[in-house]
Amino acid sequence: KNRLPLARSSQRERYGPTQRWPSPFLATHRSNTGVSVLPCGVLGPSMGTSWGMYRSALDHVRGMYVASFHTAQKGHYDAPMHPGTVCVANAKGGVGKTSIVANVAGIAAVAGWRVLAVDLDPQGNLATDLGYQEHPVVDDGESLAASLMAGRPLPLISGVRIGLDVVPGGPQMTDALVSLAGNPDALSKVLAPVADDYDLVVIDCPPAGGPVVDAALAACTWLLVPVRADAASMDGLQLMARRFGPIRSSHNPHLRLLGVVLFDIARSSTAIQREVVAQLQVDLQGVAPILPGPIRRSERGAYDMRRLGLLAHEYEERHNAEVQIPLAERIQRAREGEQLARTSASAPGLASDYLALTNAVLDRVNELDV
Repeated sequence: KNRLPLARSSQRERYGPTQRWPSPFLATHRSNTGVSVLPCGVLGPSMGTSWGMYRSALDHVRGMYVASFHTAQKGHYDAPMHPGTVCVANAKGGVGKTSIVANVAGIAAVAGWRVLAVDLDPQGNLATDLGYQEHPVVDDGESLAASLMAGRPLPLISGVRIGLDVVPGGPQMTDALVSLAGNPDALSKVLAPVADDYDLVVIDCPPAGGPVVDAALAACTWLLVPVRADAASMDGLQLMARRFGPIRSSHNPHLRLLGVVLFDIARSSTAIQREVVAQLQVDLQGVAPILPGPIRRSERGAYDMRRLGLLAHEYEERHNAEVQIPLAERIQRAREGEQLARTSASAPGLASDYLALTNAVLDRVNELDV
């Protein structure tokens, strides 16, 4: 139990001292910029990409984020966004956005936070990760598109997990693109009536950016950017940096960069991990902190979790139950023709990776929500 993440400060009396265990995974360092740096990740160039090109990309990203934080704020803005609203976005697909949203939301709910996950991705993969594909409210994103275009109440699926509700998306979300292009505050307006019912709101964004991502940035307080160890992910990070500044200047001055999380990283390359982490700490200078992780590569684990609709900690429970079956019993059941479930040996490590990330996210949200 001492592995559960920090409870939200406003919930500590509600849930009691058992929900206030310290996070064993946080390794916070204060930089001279006053920004929390959590140097627990690894990132490297893909094969064929030179370190010079890679560092140039990092310099470009850092420059754009720094410029956005020092841009003079002008004009009228709405009230501050809900302090626990986190947008998970990268203009590159396949970097783990949906998996991160599902697992952070699920672990936070286990810890006693009241959580809402919002699926803005037309692919709708959050339904698969959380296993609610057959729920009657799931309509391929038609209701969500109508909410964004006409200001109707958001469609909600309650109790996907204890303490976790979902706004389902899907391919019909594309109908809202034209409307959002001229109204980036559309999500903020429909999210505001329900956001205060939750301690944490996590938004899953589609790849390729565009008006949907702009609407998400306008509605959130925090931006979390997952990246993989390839040049395309860095390109996606650059595109997010280009959208971050204008949205912060024109629509949401409360927007902050929560950090960058490394996804699908092999655990065997320890030497390159140390080298890259050290270089990133120098290059990023605290503007884009590297959050705890990285989320390790586990092809079997990722396949099983999505196929079964299980989160990483739930998959770990299944793995632990499996390994406790005595060998003699396994042999006997196999002789009888029973197909025994097989899980990845990396299940405990994968669960720990997501737990470490969730601890960092909740800790940053608690920093603001005091």
